[in-house]
Amino acid sequence: MLQQSRAPSRISGRDLIPLASLTGAPDETMLMPKELAALIRRTTVTLRTWRKEGKGPACVVVGGRPLYPLGAVRRWARGEAA
Repeated sequence: MLQQSRAPSRISGRDLIPLASLTGAPDETMLMPKELAALIRRTTVTLRTWRKEGKGPACVVVGGRPLYPLGAVRRWARGEAA
């Protein structure tokens, strides 16, 4: 009997910011959790856990939805304080 492969990722490229476009993007660019998850190869569940634990890049909540300023993500990736 053949085993099914893993279910496809729920992250769809349809609504994501193309990675190449982030190179020159301003620090004020806001990333949705699924965009950041794809960028850093983690799950949105991991990002939620990090938010609750005060870890990971700084996050702002707008209209009840978490968003990640690209500048904060860049500083976090460089190991600087967010």
